[in-house]
Amino acid sequence: LEYTSYARYRTHIAFNYDWLRLDFGRDVMHWGPGYYNNLTLNQFALPYNMLSLDMQFGPLRVLAFYGDLRIYSSMSMKNKDENRNLFGHRYELAVGNATFGISELQIQYDNLKPWLFVPTVPLFMEKGNYSEDSNNGALSFDFNYRLFNALRLYTEFFLDDMESPVSLVKNDNIEAKWAWMAGMHGARDLYTYGHLLEMGFIAEYARIEPYVYSHFHANTAQMAHLGRPLGNQNGPNSQVVDFTVYGRFDQHVFASFRHSWFWKGTDYGSAVNDTTPRRDHMKLHKKFLDGAKMQYSLTPALSYEGQFVSFLGEITLFNDEKVYLRAGFKW
Repeated sequence: LEYTSYARYRTHIAFNYDWLRLDFGRDVMHWGPGYYNNLTLNQFALPYNMLSLDMQFGPLRVLAFYGDLRIYSSMSMKNKDENRNLFGHRYELAVGNATFGISELQIQYDNLKPWLFVPTVPLFMEKGNYSEDSNNGALSFDFNYRLFNALRLYTEFFLDDMESPVSLVKNDNIEAKWAWMAGMHGARDLYTYGHLLEMGFIAEYARIEPYVYSHFHANTAQMAHLGRPLGNQNGPNSQVVDFTVYGRFDQHVFASFRHSWFWKGTDYGSAVNDTTPRRDHMKLHKKFLDGAKMQYSLTPALSYEGQFVSFLGEITLFNDEKVYLRAGFKW
């Protein structure tokens, strides 16, 4: 078993007042317009202890966020001596059918600066006030547009690091660490003999360059929790195409079929703990998807949501085979 512990539990207690929400909990953040492949913070990451402040000022939404991360497995004694902290800010502006978003992260290793929680503190500028070995940062931009109240088009560009804008354009060495995601989501409701049928599809593409989410020294300021990325779960040096069709009948029965075409490089720079000395970053050429083979998987899922009980069953076939079952009770 790759992962056994109680660390996956989730809980929230929050205070809501008009234009703000203050939330204490253990969960994950999901920032950006996508479903599967958001790059900055992703809903499929492992849960962590967190504090968030969500504020709404007309069309402007501002989020400030703190996460208490673990470097090693939950049972490791090393977590007593080494710590990793996450601060994040997100700014969303909704204008008609368009939404613009900017997200920034800063990871601190053995270095906690609480004032970075303040949403007016620019993290990408504060990063320069601390040593490179003790912190890591990222900046992302995303855009979402809704067409005819039936289709969403969206994209996200994630910048982990670059030596200069020229090096980012050339994209020839490992100092240019970036990722890009694009997708569309279509939906339509039909009424048949008095019953509601909600149908839709999600199509997404994501490209993540080598060394994204990594840092100069292993087990320090990586953008990861318990060894898994905070953002896209495919990790660095990967590419994926996801296509899902789904339907929900009378808001109770849900079925979906997800197709995934996935490539993962095998060269150095394909894992969050892969490192190189800073002096070598401008000398080493990137090898995107070197040694990668296309892996296809099909995941059918069926779920039921009732008044007192719920059930979800999901199976992945052909690659990374797995079965997932969940039952719930409520009153």
